[in-house]
Amino acid sequence: MKLAPGLYPVHVDPGQLEQVIMNLAVNARDAMPQGGTVCIETSNVDRAQAMEVAAVRGLPQGDWVQLS
Repeated sequence: MKLAPGLYPVHVDPGQLEQVIMNLAVNARDAMPQGGTVCIETSNVDRAQAMEVAAVRGLPQGDWVQLS
């Protein structure tokens, strides 16, 4: 895990986030039958980039945190 310091605060359902992370991990495991490494990272998204993406996709504008 690579968790960035100073992440923006987020409003999230803890149970749903746990389920998303578990699904990502299981899918990654299944995609690597010979083994490999799964890395889960967090980061703040640049405000200008977030505003541009939000406008194109019709999403709420504001500060975003990325989970990858």
